[in-house]
Amino acid sequence: MNTNIKNVSKVFFFENDNGYSIWVEDFEDGFAIVQAPVSIARLGDNLIFYMVQSDFFVEFLSGCFNPDSNFREQLLSAYQCDPDTEFIGFKVKQEDFECTITGENSSPYKIGETLQCLLVDYSKDTNQKYWAAENSNNQMISEFYQFLENLDVDFISFEAEEKYGERAGEIDEDSLWYGVSFIAYAQYLIREKLYNVHDAVRETYTQFELIGNDVGGAGAIRFVGQFCKYGEEISDGYTELMLEKFNDELDKL
Repeated sequence: MNTNIKNVSKVFFFENDNGYSIWVEDFEDGFAIVQAPVSIARLGDNLIFYMVQSDFFVEFLSGCFNPDSNFREQLLSAYQCDPDTEFIGFKVKQEDFECTITGENSSPYKIGETLQCLLVDYSKDTNQKYWAAENSNNQMISEFYQFLENLDVDFISFEAEEKYGERAGEIDEDSLWYGVSFIAYAQYLIREKLYNVHDAVRETYTQFELIGNDVGGAGAIRFVGQFCKYGEEISDGYTELMLEKFNDELDKL
């Protein structure tokens, strides 16, 4: 079987006299492929989209079309192209969106205008996707909280339940809710979904991470667990999981 190389993709940084550089990730069909320097910030309930150092980016692209620019020469050398290979311009990409910069729209004003259109299209699409995902996530969180509200914790015995009621005031209300809800959901997984305790603890932790609630943690689970079925095992499993996560973080240092 014969095989042939059809395309080679390499990434190069090109820097101009002012020390500003762009990242060319490919060169195909006469176009240098670059990423738009788009950044996103969240301000309250709004997403803010902007080009980072847009003036420098525009100046760099525009300068590549000047008669005295050596960008084409350097580009062809980097990608090991024939000296007569045509350089048409740039494809500026941002995820699924792109625009082209050629000699016809290579003035700083035209490039700025073209990039602004790209930014507007990208921001509209991203806003829609973001808030759709946000609404979906909020709906998921709301449904999970509602599900938790309908779960009852299984106590070891009636006496244990009474003792829990007498001592419940020893920890704050938020921590108590976390301990009760965590154990109730783990018990649900064990009882209804046939999870073992180890897996139930990890799945429960994953669900609580998704809703961003970990008030109380190990202390709350340990307190509530002493009165509940599987309580000690759930508490031990939670502690084991926290140690694993702590060690993972140490390994990253």
